[in-house]
Amino acid sequence: MRAIHVQFIRDKKCFRDHVHNVVTLLAWAEYLQVAPAEPNRYFQAKAAARLDRTEADKRRTLAFSLCWHARFLSALDLGGALVSAVLVVVIEPGQLLRPFGWWTPALVLGAAACGFLIWVIFGAYVFDLPEKSKIKYYCDTNSEPSSGNFIYMRGFHVNAPDWFSYFVWAGLTPIVFAIAATPLITLHLPVYIAVAIAAQVIFWETSMNMFNRDRHYYLYRPNEYVNVYEDPRSRHWLSPTSPGL
Repeated sequence: MRAIHVQFIRDKKCFRDHVHNVVTLLAWAEYLQVAPAEPNRYFQAKAAARLDRTEADKRRTLAFSLCWHARFLSALDLGGALVSAVLVVVIEPGQLLRPFGWWTPALVLGAAACGFLIWVIFGAYVFDLPEKSKIKYYCDTNSEPSSGNFIYMRGFHVNAPDWFSYFVWAGLTPIVFAIAATPLITLHLPVYIAVAIAAQVIFWETSMNMFNRDRHYYLYRPNEYVNVYEDPRSRHWLSPTSPGL
């Protein structure tokens, strides 16, 4: 056991304390070739004998990310909505009372609430999915700075009270999108409703994981396990201070 233990430490170079209990357990796991019942990408690559080629193959991989596309789209979406809403309120505030009088503001508030609720309901559905679900992997959201919706995520990291952040993003932002599209009410009501809701939903959707900076899509991948670094369950084994290296 001691020989196995020392050889494992020499290969892994992870713990300075060679008698650490975790090191002992890992040495036994290595010796007995123990793997989880549901292996992550690290163990899958190891079982396929491709782990030692991951770094070299990663350099030959052709991949792209949708992060900056999403950031541009979310900024354009919100910026356009802000400009349009300001023009409506400042230049032609009477637009908010046409063509249904005082029912028009109620319609605007309804469109704002509907767009936000669609996103909330979808988010609740994704949140309840199993951790290994592909839908959850791509469609869940987080507050990391790597998000494709940089404006929204950065807004939650400013030095402001929580109530203010929720007021801006859950209250004010949906209303801005609904007001921005009000010139369409007099043209065609269904078109207004569709545009007001769709513009808001698109803005929220850019915060999904599929648009994160660390999500990549492959044009050419010589090793199917080069995405091991993107697997949340594998990161523990791949970080410089982890027992997996």
